[in-house]
Amino acid sequence: MHRKHVDDMSYVQKLLSSDFSEAFRLWKNGVRLYRSSADNGMVDLATPFFRTSAGTGNEYTLLISEILPSWRNYPKRNHCIICAGNRSSAKEYQEPGRAIYCVLPKNGASIAIAPTADMWYSFSILRKYEIDTLDDFNRKLVSFLSSASGMPQNAIEQIFQDSDVPAVLQLFKDIEADAKTLKRTSLPKFEDFLVSGLNIGEPLAMLLDRLLSPDANGFSVCRISEVAEVKTEAWTSSDCLFLDEKMLAQFLS
Repeated sequence: MHRKHVDDMSYVQKLLSSDFSEAFRLWKNGVRLYRSSADNGMVDLATPFFRTSAGTGNEYTLLISEILPSWRNYPKRNHCIICAGNRSSAKEYQEPGRAIYCVLPKNGASIAIAPTADMWYSFSILRKYEIDTLDDFNRKLVSFLSSASGMPQNAIEQIFQDSDVPAVLQLFKDIEADAKTLKRTSLPKFEDFLVSGLNIGEPLAMLLDRLLSPDANGFSVCRISEVAEVKTEAWTSSDCLFLDEKMLAQFLS
């Protein structure tokens, strides 16, 4: 994200009563978002820009941001600011040179809310297929795509890392064209689900959409003015105001 430091406190006060008034009202009512981020002083204006997954492959991020239809009305995960609905979750990412900021999305912002404190563990449907985390999902998906297409795993990982949507869709199309050659003999649950669906002509993207569906997994999305409670991970593609906790406390008093 791009962050612009703000020194003029009268300007900050103006922002809290105008462009960021909805989130400021929520803070007054106890609905709060936090983020551990590089320490850049007391107040920042933050603008999201293109991002890929941190700490794992980019497979799930690209799927839910650009390919799967059930995520169409959600803020794009590959162009967002990620927050925590409680301070303790944000504090887990603290390290030297970082600070905990209060995050206020701009008026009208769309907010995605995960069902758990960490996105990695938010997909209950995947656990039915012996997948506990999104890191597990990424690895198993790449392994399946490689075995089904003959493409090396590192090449598949690269097209996802490059966010090459046409290449991913072509890979899916090639696998679908040869679906009848895929066998279900002694496959793990995840691979068996995909192969059985492909065998009867279901598109691969639709099969993955059923597994990662936000509705089926307990995600929600709403405008910032409509947020009633956030205790878990959340994200937005909107501009945000970052304020030091002590600084925001002064404006709240």
